[in-house]
Amino acid sequence: MKVTELDLFEILDILRRRALWILFFGICGGALLYLYTVKLVVPMYSASASLYVYGDQNYEESETQTSNDMSLGTRLAAIYIVILQSDTVLDSVADQLELSYSGSDIREMMTAETIDESMAISVTIRNSDPVKAQMIANAIVDVAPAEIIRVVKAGGVEVIDYAKLPTTPYNINLRSNVQKGVLIGLAFAVLLFLLLEFLDTTVYREEDLQEHFEFPVLGSIPDIPVGGGKG
Repeated sequence: MKVTELDLFEILDILRRRALWILFFGICGGALLYLYTVKLVVPMYSASASLYVYGDQNYEESETQTSNDMSLGTRLAAIYIVILQSDTVLDSVADQLELSYSGSDIREMMTAETIDESMAISVTIRNSDPVKAQMIANAIVDVAPAEIIRVVKAGGVEVIDYAKLPTTPYNINLRSNVQKGVLIGLAFAVLLFLLLEFLDTTVYREEDLQEHFEFPVLGSIPDIPVGGGKG
């Protein structure tokens, strides 16, 4: 029976002897995560447009905005976000685009929020098609201002930036995923070989007996090759 406790030097020796296998498991882990990312993960694209909210409808004629106007604009932004996500706005966007999406479908793709608690609103659309993501985001900020003014009848909203065409998916980082796969493979291999060594009770050397039992070894049977006798 082997000793059931491994010290640091024994662990390092085990890892040294299994180094090639550990490296192999790491490469396999990276390859599996690479294939999973490339073949199974659906790329998703994010397109964002932004709006500016103001409290005074005549702000364009005024040289400055008062703190009251800014405070009102900040409060109105929260109301405007509710209207942006309403059936009226999103159904109008769906009818305008004719992309076989309903207003509720667009709502599931959409995120609207204030930017750093300011008077600016960010409208983000996530879609597997980058062109559709851009089109929907821009249609929302085109349709929304008139509908917001019609409903609220206070303050106003202007487009700051239209959405640009996204070129890279936001949900895929191939390099990071491969690195994670390699680390997972390495960790799995290290744990596996340490566990196998811990559970291995085979006696290989006299030292294995001496380390586990207090009795001295009185003798050993040498290996005798088959057919090694005199003919």
